Amino acid sequence: LLGKPTACVGREVELATLEAQLSGCIEDGEARLALVTAPPGVGKSRLRHELLRRVERRSEPVTVLLGRGDLLSAGTAYGMVGRAIRRLCGLSGSEPPEVQRERLRQRVSEHVPAGEKERVGVLLGELCGIHFSDDESPVLAAARKDPKGWPERLRRAALDWLAAECQAAPVLFVLDDLHWGDELTVGFLDEALRELRSAPLFVLVLARPEVHTVFPRLWQDHRPQEIALKGLSKRACERLILQVLGKQVRPETVAAIVQQSAGNALFLEGTVRPAKA
Repeated sequence: LLGKPTACVGREVELATLEAQLSGCIEDGEARLALVTAPPGVGKSRLRHELLRRVERRSEPVTVLLGRGDLLSAGTAYGMVGRAIRRLCGLSGSEPPEVQRERLRQRVSEHVPAGEKERVGVLLGELCGIHFSDDESPVLAAARKDPKGWPERLRRAALDWLAAECQAAPVLFVLDDLHWGDELTVGFLDEALRELRSAPLFVLVLARPEVHTVFPRLWQDHRPQEIALKGLSKRACERLILQVLGKQVRPETVAAIVQQSAGNALFLEGTVRPAKA
């Protein structure tokens, strides 16, 4: 904010809850699911950012898969899963096709059994928009001859790959802005939570409250822990204001900013900026 980093304030309880869920998932070797909902500007993205920072500092490695929803691509088949896989492979989407294929193959080769690498690699590529040619992959050519079985082949490849990742290290699968997600991503994670219930897989979903309208009964069979993120408390707002504007700021200025922001972190930032000027 205003060119300087700011501490995360007012989210200690939520962060502790999510960290405890992740630790329990790893220690007990069982899949878990958490859903964080909040209106725009309340702080879902900052919560995600802070949690991932803490995950990076853990002593044991955790594989992070981050898929983000987007208004312009809402509803795209496997859109969020595909973005998560490409990000894990270090791909932005602007790389030449041969580079994308090679990086995907490398990632798949790390943990998938040798006899399954070809099948999983080429079908996973189809799922995430990294396409292989039928000429270089007899497995892909054969799969295309069975249109009815094509969707199941894609899901099976993705589930086998995710299972291999979970066997190598705990996996934190983050879906950010799921209200802009797609049915196939939701269905895939539903199957993953069911098939990998005895694996260290922690699925964290962040979304606006309308996600329950877009996807009714979202994963209720998996008993998700839902956190309804509220606005920042008065004290948390004051801490952030003093951190940015300095302790010399007048108390009435602080009180006015707190009142105008109404606990919305985005509004708070917008009100602090002109106060600094």
